[in-house]
Amino acid sequence: MVMLELEFIRRRRIPWLGLAFLMATTCWCAVEAGKWCDLSAIVQDNQEHVASIEHSLKEARRMNLLAQTNISPAVAQRLKDHAAMVAALSYPWSQVLATMERGSTKEVAILALTHEQGAGGTQLTVEAAGLASLTGYVKKMNEIDHANRWYLANYQIQYQNNPVTVKATILEK
Repeated sequence: MVMLELEFIRRRRIPWLGLAFLMATTCWCAVEAGKWCDLSAIVQDNQEHVASIEHSLKEARRMNLLAQTNISPAVAQRLKDHAAMVAALSYPWSQVLATMERGSTKEVAILALTHEQGAGGTQLTVEAAGLASLTGYVKKMNEIDHANRWYLANYQIQYQNNPVTVKATILEK
């Protein structure tokens, strides 16, 4: 007689935990794909906006160049005067005035300060008690400024004054 032996294989259970993880991952990927689509649309809008701004900027530059070629002499002179004024205002006045202030002594009096933008230099008219105090003042200004750009252009000894004084012009290189 033949004996039949049957072995039953246990039926597998459904892996609910794995399926839940798979479902959560799929939902997360769908959300991220939606965000990516939104961002790519925003990037494309921004690129179109930048292109339109660049186009309008090129057009404005072209119009500006056209306008500059057709300006009247009066407007050209006004623009030139404006550029000279901006250059004069951007001159390092605080450095020049600080150098003069730190170099000042009781023996030297500053009578006038002039500046010509075209020549690019500052001119001081001073009066000193003597030639030694005048050269000492110029030397002290150059020590403060560290550029050795101040020099004595000319001087005149005033004998009619009591005491005798020296009137001089100091220039900036």
